[in-house]
Amino acid sequence: MDKPPALISCDEAGFTGPKLLDDNQPIFAYAAIDLSAEEADAIVKAIKTKYRVQAPELKSKLLRKRDNWPAIAFDIVQNISGRAIVIAADKRLNLGGKAFEYLFEPVLQAKNGLFYHYDLHRFVMNAMHRILFAAGQPVPALAHELQALMKSFDPADAPTLFAAAADAKESSKILDCVLRFARGYADTIAEQTKHLRADESQTGKWTLDLTTTSLFSLILLGWGHRHEKLESCATIPSRCRKCVYAFRSLPRT
Repeated sequence: MDKPPALISCDEAGFTGPKLLDDNQPIFAYAAIDLSAEEADAIVKAIKTKYRVQAPELKSKLLRKRDNWPAIAFDIVQNISGRAIVIAADKRLNLGGKAFEYLFEPVLQAKNGLFYHYDLHRFVMNAMHRILFAAGQPVPALAHELQALMKSFDPADAPTLFAAAADAKESSKILDCVLRFARGYADTIAEQTKHLRADESQTGKWTLDLTTTSLFSLILLGWGHRHEKLESCATIPSRCRKCVYAFRSLPRT
C-alpha cells in the first residue's frame, strides 16, 4: 500500500505587499513544515502543558513577553528539527534585484544568458543596495522612485531615473552607469514593461510581492529535493484571517 502523502504547510511573516521600503518591517520571512495536523497538534499540546501556556495558540507575540520564551522557542525548534525550511528576504536588497529585472532585463532579454552567466544581476542588486541604503541614512528619493515605478510601470513615476542626463555626475560610478543605461534605453524599458501597467493587466501589482518568489524557492530548492512530487491543495483558512498554503508530497508515477 502506498504511503499517504505528507502535508506541507507554509506561512509568512513581515508581509507588506509592494512596500519594500517599510522601516518597521525590513525583513520578509516565509516558512514551511511537513508536519501532519496530528503531529502539530501533539507538539502544541505538549508545549502548552510543559510551560503552562493558557493561550489557545502558540503565538510568538504573546510568548515573547514571558521570561522563559527562549526555552519555549528552543523546545519547539527541537521538535521540528529537519522538518522545517525558512527563507528570510531583505526587502531593500530585493528592490535592488528588481532594478535589474525591470531596467536591464527588458533591454538584454535577447542575449540575457551571457549576462546572467557572469552574475551581472547579482552585481547590480548588491551595488544598488549598497549605494541606496547607507546605514543610518534616510532612504533616498531614487529608491522611492524605483519602488513607485515597479508598482505602476509608468515612467512618469520615476522622473529622476529617466530624466535627461545632468551635467553633474553621480557620487557613485556604478549608480552613474545605471542611470545612464536607464536613460539611454528609456523607450525600450517603457515599451517592454507596458503590459505590466495597471490599465493593461493585474500582473504588475504583484511584481514587488516576495511571497511567490519565496514560495517557489521553498518548493524548488527545498521540498523539491526531499519529496518526489508536490501537489498544491486548497488554502487552509486560519483564525487570524490569513491563509496557509498547503502542499502534498506524492509518490512518483
